[in-house]
Amino acid sequence: MRAGLNSRTATALAALVLGCWATQAAAGDPCTSPECKEGNGRGIYVVQGGNYCIQYNPSQQAQFCPEAFVLAGDSTTRWIELAGRHFKAGLESVQSLKVYARFKDQPVQLVGVDTKPTESRLIFYYYKSPAEPRVAVPENELAQLKLRVQSTPVLFEFSYSRVAGSTSPQYSGSWSSKAYYTNSGAEGEFCTSPGGQPKTALFLLPAKRVDGSNGKVTHLPIAATLACGSGAIVGCMKWGYNPSQLNYPDPQEDALLGACIQAKRAAYFGGAASYTKDNTPITITDNYAGTPVNGTVNQLEAIWTQNGAACFNPANRRIDTPPLPATPVLPTCPTAPQDWWALGMIATGK
Repeated sequence: MRAGLNSRTATALAALVLGCWATQAAAGDPCTSPECKEGNGRGIYVVQGGNYCIQYNPSQQAQFCPEAFVLAGDSTTRWIELAGRHFKAGLESVQSLKVYARFKDQPVQLVGVDTKPTESRLIFYYYKSPAEPRVAVPENELAQLKLRVQSTPVLFEFSYSRVAGSTSPQYSGSWSSKAYYTNSGAEGEFCTSPGGQPKTALFLLPAKRVDGSNGKVTHLPIAATLACGSGAIVGCMKWGYNPSQLNYPDPQEDALLGACIQAKRAAYFGGAASYTKDNTPITITDNYAGTPVNGTVNQLEAIWTQNGAACFNPANRRIDTPPLPATPVLPTCPTAPQDWWALGMIATGK
């Protein structure tokens, strides 16, 4: 529904202070499948086999996978945190790392983040001191804004720049960019692809938070989610489930995007594991006016919600591998299309 963060939220997405700390918001993930032990194996933020994580301790398989800028603090003191998933020694947690910034090699205090959906870009606002008015970082100088977060004992530095020719007005509210990081002197680029394929751009999903462990979507006006162009989040935005383009209440928009994320990656059981492969064709349809998705499903595979498949016809599965687990067993889907929509929001098949 929203084209971007509104001005009140942009002003509230407030300030960075020097010094960093992290909060642990979740305990170890009980999932034991291989996909659960790395942040890039689920197909949610980046295609399976790609990478959007920073690895900083190979011996302990430690990495931080940034997912969203989020407002933190109280009514008198606020700051921005970079939230993401942290993996170390086989355990998964959610971290929110306080951010600070330098612009043109000078320390600045960020006082807002906003989107220009008609121009499909992200804007950072800053001031050098509280007595000065806030200033927007010009788009052609965006690469000179360095955002830093610290996850003990490693300092990460981020730099963003617009991908040439990436106006993408049809994806209103998305921001196509490249993101780089520096880790102990070593440089890397986010949104890498498997097998030496070209790197993909980074896109913005305003006012939403997507759970990197299961793909569920939550409306959060104080957040701006960052996702790679190859992952299910951006794929579903391109398919027509971009909340900026829909005109439904936020919970319905969240549920539609969430159902698509599960459907795109064939997460039948609603968790981390995906049961498809990249570039596998599917037909998708829904029962909602205002979405451009209107495929004709002749052999129904599944009906989808944010929690995964509400029902499943294994005989019509889009691809035979990887193998499905013995349990749980999902109910069989009804044959008549008029009976589908009582179960879920999106249908897939052949």
